[in-house]
Amino acid sequence: IVSQLQSTKPLVPSWLNLCIAVEGIIGVGKSTLVRSLKEVIRGDTSANKVHCQAFIESPNAMFLQQFYDNPPQFGFAFQMYMLQKTLTLGREAYAYVSQDSSNFAVIDRSVWGN
Repeated sequence: IVSQLQSTKPLVPSWLNLCIAVEGIIGVGKSTLVRSLKEVIRGDTSANKVHCQAFIESPNAMFLQQFYDNPPQFGFAFQMYMLQKTLTLGREAYAYVSQDSSNFAVIDRSVWGN
């Protein structure tokens, strides 16, 4: 996907002021893709003055381990914790996009995918 984006035309103004969410299961590479997309979009800034920010999930490692160790006990609490983190990340991304018409955000997961 990233190589295909690199070979396409520069971003057009209609792409600006957007927030794109990358969805997928744990470990599939969402964060890696988000970072790569940010760099591809930023690489286009000389032509279009695009400002791109990546917003990436970072769950609490101890809580994640508890969930892995005992899903029946920690499953619901962990899902609610991640939903809250996703909502916060989404608000931050949309606030960033709203600050300037040349801002573009790429987010690791969205509330709609939870």
